Amino acid sequence: MKRLLRLNLILMILTLCLVAMCSGVFADNHPGDEPGNGNKPKPRNEFRETGVVASTYFSKDRFVLKIRSDSYDILVDRAKVEFDGGKSARLQDIERGREVTVIGKRINIHVIKARTIIVHRDSGKPDKDRKPDDHPNGYQPHPESGQCDSIEGRIVKTTSRTSRTITVHTKYGDIVINVDKKAKVTRDRHDVSVHNLRVGETVTISGRWDHQKIAANQVEVDGKRAQPAQPAQPAQPAQPHPGGRD
Repeated sequence: MKRLLRLNLILMILTLCLVAMCSGVFADNHPGDEPGNGNKPKPRNEFRETGVVASTYFSKDRFVLKIRSDSYDILVDRAKVEFDGGKSARLQDIERGREVTVIGKRINIHVIKARTIIVHRDSGKPDKDRKPDDHPNGYQPHPESGQCDSIEGRIVKTTSRTSRTITVHTKYGDIVINVDKKAKVTRDRHDVSVHNLRVGETVTISGRWDHQKIAANQVEVDGKRAQPAQPAQPAQPAQPHPGGRD
């Protein structure tokens, strides 16, 4: 009798183990993921979605993508930008209201680091009335990455304690300038620190384009075109009244 009970117990344990193993196999195999059919499961952190551009912040290398009721912060630093036909596009072609497809990796649930951004020509503003060299906001398209350039503009944002970057308003729009420690920074031919630059000063930047930024090797400040604050005038003493009254 005891042997029969032990045998039944062993058979029950083996049956439960077999059921658990079969459940794990079927849970791991989804339709289309079986070996040999050429399909691979999509990584959870991969992102590929199409939506409408809600707003742009290209001075910070990002824009906001609206997909139905969700919004995503798209980081575009070093991302490849192209039209849906495969032709190369500019960052400035990502206009508000235009439909784009973003391919990249999730940083978190609502922040995406883009690898490729596909701009759909037939969405948003039509391209047929735009000249090849026109920019939708009136700015010129910037040169390609790797090209040297010398541009003039006005400082709109200065450095911080942990950053040597400044933002300059130029004919290309607001451009982020990375000022290397070896870069020469002068004001009226006198060496100054990049941290001494002020908002509103006119500068000439020489360097090399790195995607949508410039790696500067020289920054010249035009002190004559700066607008320093005027010193306050001392108060004039009150003049005595001609009739002798106070």
